[in-house]
Amino acid sequence: ATSRAPQITKPLMNHIRIPYAPPVNPKRLPCWGSKQALTYKSFRTILGENIADGKLVQFPVALDPDECIVRELWMPPALLQTLTRKDPRKALEYSANVKAFLGRYIKGDEIDNCQYMKCWQSDIFELRVQNQARPDRIRIFGAFGDCDTFVAFFQRPRSYFGGKSDPKWKRQIQRAVDDWEELFPGKYRMQARPFSNCINRGYDVPREECL
Repeated sequence: ATSRAPQITKPLMNHIRIPYAPPVNPKRLPCWGSKQALTYKSFRTILGENIADGKLVQFPVALDPDECIVRELWMPPALLQTLTRKDPRKALEYSANVKAFLGRYIKGDEIDNCQYMKCWQSDIFELRVQNQARPDRIRIFGAFGDCDTFVAFFQRPRSYFGGKSDPKWKRQIQRAVDDWEELFPGKYRMQARPFSNCINRGYDVPREECL
């Protein structure tokens, strides 16, 4: 009897379920040596480190006996020096107006996200210091790391910008994002809306109503 060669059957691949995995984009993988890497440190821990290193200081405000600090405002020492500058030509009025404006935030007054401060893209805010003569009005850019805790990075005179479509706004917002990632790598900012994420005793103004 002649021997028969063994039959070779095809594997039943159609009966095997293989989960689909989308192709990996290496550009979207977190790089642990970059500013984008996630961190297990809390915002408060990193804030404390920045304070200890002298990178951030708290904005000082005079308090009456029945007042207290309700909200925190931190900023680089260079910005604090700019906001409290001792320019003899307008030192008293300028500094007093800035402190009065920022004092409303620090002391816990009710504020809004339109006239007092305005949110932009990437959860960046501008503090709209408008209690000045028009040429001296400024915008202070920063973000919230926690409810009632704002980190400011730099200021620009309002006269630096044109209208809402001026590309300078976008460039300054990106600068604020970069400054945040430099000081708080791996920690994202508080979402700007609803405003209650960022502020107690604040109130939302619909985006379409805020020009």
